[in-house]
Parts: sequence; C-alpha cells; structure tokens
Amino acid sequence: MPNWAGASAYCESRGLELAPWDTDASRVALGKLCRDNRYTCWTGGRDRGAALCPLMTQEGHIVQQGCEQSVRFVCRTKTSSCAASRSPSRSPSHDASPSPGPRRCNPYDTSYAKRSYYCEADCHTYTLYDINARCMLDYGQARAYCEWAGGELVPYGEAPAMGALRHLCRDNRYTCWTGGRDERSGLCPLMTQEGYIVQQGCEQSVRWVCRTKKGNCASPSAKPSPKRSPSPSPSPSPSPSPSPRHRPTPSPSPSPSRSPSVSHSPSPSLSPSRSPNPSPSPSPNPSPSPNLSPRRSPRPSPSPSPSPSPSPSPSPSPSPSPSPSRSPSPSPSPSPSPRLSPSRSPSPSPSPSSPSHAPACDPYKVPYYSVPYYSHHDCRTYTLYDIGAVCMLSWRSAAAFCEWKGGELVPGANSAAGLGALHALCRDRRYTCWTGGRDERSGLCPLMTAGGDIVQQGCEQPVRWVCRTMGPDCTSAASPSPSPSPSPSPSPSPSPSPSPSPSPSPSPSPSPTVTPPSSAGYFELIEGVTAPNVALSLANIPFTRKYFFMERAYGPGEELSLAPTTGVLDLDTGFKANFNAVKNPGCSGFLITPDGVLHLFGGDVGSGVRGLGDGRQYIHAFNAATAAMQQVTLMQKNRWYPTPLVLADGKVLIVGGSDACLVGPTWDFAELWDPAQPTAPTASITMPPAFVANMGLNWYPFMALMPKGEVVWFVEKGGAVTDQNFNVLVNLPPFPAGITYCTMFPMTSTISLIAAQPPEYGIGFIIFGGTACNVNINTVAATTSLRISITYCSTHPSGICVSNWEVEDMLGVPRVMGDSTLLPNGKILLHGGAQKGQANAGPAATVANFQSLMYDPYKPAGQRYSKMDFAPIARVYHAANCLDVTGKVLVAGCENCDPAYSQLAPGMSPSPDTPLEYRLEWGVPAEIAPAVTRPIIGAGLPAALPRGTTIAVPYTYPGGGAITGVALAAACAATHSLNMNQRVVFLEFSMQPDGGVLLVSGPPAGLFGKSLLGPHMLFLVGEGGTYSEGKWVTVTDA
Repeated sequence: MPNWAGASAYCESRGLELAPWDTDASRVALGKLCRDNRYTCWTGGRDRGAALCPLMTQEGHIVQQGCEQSVRFVCRTKTSSCAASRSPSRSPSHDASPSPGPRRCNPYDTSYAKRSYYCEADCHTYTLYDINARCMLDYGQARAYCEWAGGELVPYGEAPAMGALRHLCRDNRYTCWTGGRDERSGLCPLMTQEGYIVQQGCEQSVRWVCRTKKGNCASPSAKPSPKRSPSPSPSPSPSPSPSPRHRPTPSPSPSPSRSPSVSHSPSPSLSPSRSPNPSPSPSPNPSPSPNLSPRRSPRPSPSPSPSPSPSPSPSPSPSPSPSPSRSPSPSPSPSPSPRLSPSRSPSPSPSPSSPSHAPACDPYKVPYYSVPYYSHHDCRTYTLYDIGAVCMLSWRSAAAFCEWKGGELVPGANSAAGLGALHALCRDRRYTCWTGGRDERSGLCPLMTAGGDIVQQGCEQPVRWVCRTMGPDCTSAASPSPSPSPSPSPSPSPSPSPSPSPSPSPSPSPSPTVTPPSSAGYFELIEGVTAPNVALSLANIPFTRKYFFMERAYGPGEELSLAPTTGVLDLDTGFKANFNAVKNPGCSGFLITPDGVLHLFGGDVGSGVRGLGDGRQYIHAFNAATAAMQQVTLMQKNRWYPTPLVLADGKVLIVGGSDACLVGPTWDFAELWDPAQPTAPTASITMPPAFVANMGLNWYPFMALMPKGEVVWFVEKGGAVTDQNFNVLVNLPPFPAGITYCTMFPMTSTISLIAAQPPEYGIGFIIFGGTACNVNINTVAATTSLRISITYCSTHPSGICVSNWEVEDMLGVPRVMGDSTLLPNGKILLHGGAQKGQANAGPAATVANFQSLMYDPYKPAGQRYSKMDFAPIARVYHAANCLDVTGKVLVAGCENCDPAYSQLAPGMSPSPDTPLEYRLEWGVPAEIAPAVTRPIIGAGLPAALPRGTTIAVPYTYPGGGAITGVALAAACAATHSLNMNQRVVFLEFSMQPDGGVLLVSGPPAGLFGKSLLGPHMLFLVGEGGTYSEGKWVTVTDA
C-alpha cells in the first residue's frame, strides 16, 4: 500500500485521479468503498502547501494526517459519463482540516449513554460519553462539553488519569479525546483503541472522557466500575434542556464551525474558575526524565536483564513447546542472552525534534516481559520489550533504553536480518514497535506497524520496541529461534498430570504413544485481511473463495460489537461486508444443500440493538448473490443448537436443540423438511430410544449418513443406527468404563468423520477430547479421543457391524471445544479450544490451547498423532475452521480471547480487539508446505462429475511423482466444533498410458443418495500424503 503521494501518482499513471473528499458524489463513493468495508483510504482534495494529507477513516470521517503511512486508496475517472453536478469545493482560505458538513445533533440536548468510573488513586470520577455513538464530538466541542458539565477533559499525562482512560476507552475498544493539548502543535491528543496516546487532527468525531475538577475522597458512593459492567443505560446530560445562558459561548475556532449552535471553541470565558494552561504538559514533569537522558547515568537496575516472564498459574496442562524451525527437537534451546551492562550510561542518541516526556513509570526498574530471538543471519540476539504493555516508551526513551542495555534499537530499513526479526517479534504478534534508522532531518521517527510496514510517525507515542546486541556472536551454541511466536521460556513436551477435578482415566488403557520426530504443520497469519464477524459459524460459498461468517448477537451489557451479526468475505479480493439477517440466526444448525445453497435451521431470540427478530423457529436460506438472508418457513418448535443432516432422498433431518439459550425444554421428536416443497409443514420423526436416553438438552448432537442411506445418531455418550425409515438397526456400544467425561455442549468435543474409501465406503468417526460432566473453570479437559467404525457386514442380522470404542492418547494434550478439519489426504487437523473449563460465553474456560495436532487414521495405534508448530493465536469460544480450495485450513474466530481469563501461553499473540478476535490464519499441513512438490490439476477439468461415469482429469506432477488418490471434499459449514457438512470420499481412478491424464470414476450410483450431489472440491493426492489445490466440481446423477 502506498503513501499519499504514491497513491496520487498511481491514479495519475492510469489516467485517473485520487477521489476527492469534497464533492457529494465522491464522498458517497468513498463511503461505500472504504467506510462500509472498514478500510482507511487516502482521498484527493489536499490543500496545496499543507503538511498533512486527507484520508477517510474506517468510520467514514475525513481527517488530515501525516502523508507517509501506507493505506488503501480510491481512484476515479477524471471526467464523468453523465451530467452529474459537482458540489462546490471548499475555499482555498479554509483550514487544512475539512468540515464534513453540518452536525445533525446537539450535544446539550442529547441523552447520552455513558459510563462512570471512580478512581481511588486520585478520588476523581471519570465519565465516558456517547457509548452508543449518537452524537460524538470533535476535540473543541468535547472540551467545551466537559467544561459545561462542570468538569474537564481528562489529561493523559497523569498516571491515575491514564488508568481511567485505559479502563473506559482501551478496554472497551473505544477511541477517545483526552486533555493535555499543546496549543502550539495544531494537533489534539486522543487515546486509540489500543490504548496509545497519539496526536491527531482535531476535527474527527469520537467519544470523550470528562472528570470532576476536584477529587472527592469522602464520597460514600464512590466505587470502582467493573471492567464489563451491565448495559449502559442512556442517562441525560447534566442538564437535558439547558437554557442558552448556560451553554458555552462560541468563539473563533482553528477550523470552520460546523453549526453555530453546536460548534463551540473553548476559551477562557467558558470557565471563569479555571484558567486554561496554554501549553499543558503530558506529564507532571515537562522536562525529559533524568532516567532516560542519554547524558546522565540511569539509576542502577536491580537486575542486569530485567525481563522475567510472568509465571502462569500452576496447571497440569502442557507448557508451550513450539517447534519454530520445524526441526526434530520439540523445544528449542534458549536464545543466547545479550551481553548487556546495567552500569553503562547510554551514549548520546539522536533526539527527536519534539521534547521527550517522562513516562509515568521508570523503565529501568520495570520487570519487563520480553521475548528474545536469535538470528543466524547476522548472529545477533534481538529482544522485544514490554509484551505486557506495562511501561511502553517514546522513540527517544526506547533508543536510550537499548543503549543502556549495551545494544541498539533495531534498524528496520537497511538490514534484512533486522527486518526479519522485527517481522517475527512484532508483525506476527500484531504489535507496533519502534525501529532504529531515524532520519534526523525529518522530525519523525520510524516504527513497524502491526501489519509489518515501516512508517514515519510522531516520536512521542508510547509503543513497544526491539533492541539487538551491538555485535555478532556466531560462536554461540544457542539454537535459532526464527519462529513467528517464540516462547520466552521453553518447556518440556506436554504430559498428562493429575487434576483436582475429575479427569479421564480411560479403560482399557490408550494405545502406547509414539511421538513423531518432526512438525506436522504450522500456522500463518493472513496479512491485510480480517473477518467481518467473529466466526461463531463459518461456511464456504461454493465455486468461490468467499466465506459466510456469523457471530452471536452480543447483548448491550456485554459492551461488545453491535454491528450486524452476519457477513461475507472474499479471500481473493479482500472485500468484506456485513448485512442484517432480519431474524436472528445465531446458534442455528446449518449446512449446504445439494443445490449449493447454505441453509440455517433455528436460531436465537431477537436482539433489539441488532435489529433482529426471534429466529429460533425459522429455516433460513442465504442468497450468496445478494448477500441476504431469506426466511423460508417455520419449524414446529423453537430450536436453539440443532443439527441438520441431508438424507439420501434429499430431505433434511433436523435433530435436537432446546426452546431457548441454555434452558429447556427440549423435544422428544426430530423434524423432516423437504427442500422440494420448502414451505410445506415439517414432519415429526421419532428418535431412537438409545439416543433419547443420552440426549439431555440435546444441544448439537452428531449426525451422519451411511453410504446406503442409514442414519447414525450420537449424543453425549450413546446413540444408534437407523434405516432410512428411522427404524433402529443397532445401538452404538457404551463408552469404556473408565471414560467418564461428557462430549456435547458445553463439555464440547469436536467430532470428525473418517474419509470413506472404495470399495466398501464404510464410515467411522472420532470424538476428540471433551471434559468432566460436572465441569468448572479449573477442570482439566480430556486428553484422549474415542474412535468407532461402522461398516456393512453379514455377521449381524441388521447387516451393520459396529466396532467397540478405541481409546487413544492425544499426546497428553487436554482439549475442550477444539475444531477438527478432515483433509483431502484423509488426515484430520485438530486445532484450538482450551485446556481447562468448558464452552460458553465469558470466563468459562482458561488456558488457550497452543498445541495443535494432526491425526493420521491410517497409521498403527499409538502412532497416529503428531504435533504441529506452536499456534500463536488463541481460538477458544466461538471459533471455526474450514478447508479452503487451496488445501489450507482457514482458521477464524474467538469471542472469549480476553487474556484476563484465557491465560494465553507465553509467546501467544493477544488479539488487538480483545476479547474478540478478527484475525485470520492459514493452518498449513506439512504435506503442502511451500517446499513440497504438489500435483497440479490442469486446465480442461469438466465442470460436472456424473455418477457411475468416467471423466478425464488433466494434471501435472513436477518431478514425476505418482498420484496415489483422488478425493472429493464437501463444502464446509462449521459451527460449535462440528462441521455439519463434512465428508471426504476417495474415488477410483486409473492413469492413461501416456501420462498427464487421469481417468477418474464418478461416485457409484446411489452412494450416499442425493446428499452427495452438488458442489464439491476435487483434489489429487500425491506421494507422502501431499495433495493438489482443489477445483470445484458438481456431482450429478448420470
């Protein structure tokens, strides 16, 4: 992405122009392309001679910013093809800060939703205004409002004030104006969503925090506010209908007034009892801290290397054991400690043009949580400081700290090794970090953004930083740590250990474990793309690389997102959009019917703040062309957490679910819906007695179809197989006596089918993890899996043979509410979840699971599990995974990723949107890693794959490898640890004598009935389990 000049030049090179912000039509287009997709974009209309450049923020505001940051941009044709009228452009005499138009609200008549916080440290009451964003203000208006309310805009330079701002703004992911403005700068201070104080243009409309001018330490009602307090109720301003004489008197403002009645520029006359400070300092001491001055020795540090890692709470769960270089060693050796001298005075370092203010903490006494990284490229040790954001520093202070440590601030522009270390330590953790290599003439300082770009910014904001040793140490015996998420303190491999709560002790004993010698895969962040919603549910949109996302409709008291709960994302273009589903489909069951349409069954109660009606009884269809939800018909009952299954005759069986969230009643019958008659009433279906006996509230049971149309029913600990008319053929065996844990929500296991293979096409499934039936937040999850096979035979009267449950040890890794993905080579990727607790909103689980596993069902017992690399991003409740047509696994979501109770492992990357997680990753199995040669499906693949016929599949396989399999994978529809649309079927094939073409047999006639029709991804499997990228095909009847 370019800077402003680069964006403007690019548009010109295409015969276009950078879209100006100051015409109505262009402003509307910018809103649709940028604001509606939550993008920041450069705009045209820059004031010649101005040092700043205009951009549209994610919220749709036009602000003036420094011109060097890299963002998206919008070009437009220079001439129109219609007689559109152009709005008058602004006068050249206007200030560089644009006026986006008249404000349509009056802050003095607005009933604001607000939250108050009493700080015991200074006895002030702090109040955050406009939680619901009804009438946000620019800086001058926010300051005037606080004065009118008898208070002041909170200055950021005081430690108690910063604590209050972080509590009210950062912890709720709000951007807020702060006090402490330097009147000479022309900019205004605000706290970003991440908790940084930055200087910005003063005209954007954001929230703000006022505080009382005097402390009240004797207040009997003063109580600290909880972090996630109940819903903020709209409360009136100090005077709902103030008389004109009580309102601040407007006076000339640095920028044009938006409305004479609203745009108030504060002046000394606004508060006779308080004289404004013409040059407030952001700290009590306006001079640089003696501890940070390079000309004075800092106070001695208690330790030459003040970077102890915080000790997590004792846990029988495994410690992280990342294999960063995918080497045979499960735990890398520690990186060498840099030779640092605590008694050394920092030498003079480049000084930014603006003064360096003392932080409210002493960096030379802070026990920083740091992460070292040893690079074999230049034999230096790099250290990231202040992961916990305890005492972040300005650029000059960070440079001085590195000098004091005997090192230097890492240059990011002229060192490949330095840039690689910054990527590993900062970008891959989504941290912003100061870098070295400053141009003294610029007045700006370089930093690496969370996206990995080096930009020039103002030098005073507090961020993290990376130091490196001054000289190389290539004789060190330390192991390299080029991991995107190195662990500060390597730990032994996971091993099971006793728990204070009931823990599984399976009998018979699990098969003996043989740990494979190398990594089974890794995870990589998808750069530049985030999810439109937290992935409670995730589904492919067939024949595209688009995905459907759905999140829970959070209540107002949770203080989380209030955006529409449903959205789409195109991974090819990065386009994403949210839409309103009308009826609440959250917590529904869903799948893709043979016509390629995503259908949702059931849902949740209505949500007023989201504009959603009660969706519990509805069947919905998602129209991918219009990104809209259609209400198809009503079921007989409300169903919250049901499971649908497409049957052999094409009808959909809807099983389970209760009347409402977390409560009964549940229903003693299933429902049958016919897509061929979509509005006809559903039929009632009797459920197997063995299934009913185990169902409890019957939340998200596991349902599967056998090749000849029989139905497999499983819930909690038991179930049955019925014929196509729902008559019981055989019951599933009970769990082994030692398996006492539960498997269904909220003790959620993840369950995966085993791939079906010719000629029998028998099925089986595996239950991964779960937890004790009387679980609490400290209960350690199950460390075993349960496998069962269901085949056709002649030794049982029903013709169905069911194996006993096979208990297997998951390498000692506990897991509850993980996600499993069936791969084209038949392996199963097991990822995410937690090691303690249960599935539910809020603090229900702890110890995010960093150890992902690969399960190979074709290996001998005891050798089927292998470890993947350390997983850097927590995926707890709600999260979902889907197989992508590239063969990678799309990993998304997490609603509960609050480090306060998720207990991220050392080296894990906290969400920048805590507790919500919008970042996306690829899970990359080792078999398709970049260095692996993969088969390639060639051009000319038929669009249809008819049953019982043969098609020619052109392919290449560089290096002359042999094709070992052809796999059909169903489109994904995953929610709550279940992919309800999962299926992989291997096909028979032969190779033409001259090579280059495979003759692939379509599925046998009748196999899985109509449920196998429709969109599937076709993959070629090569040597060693590698596989090609997929191609979409449609399975049809011959």
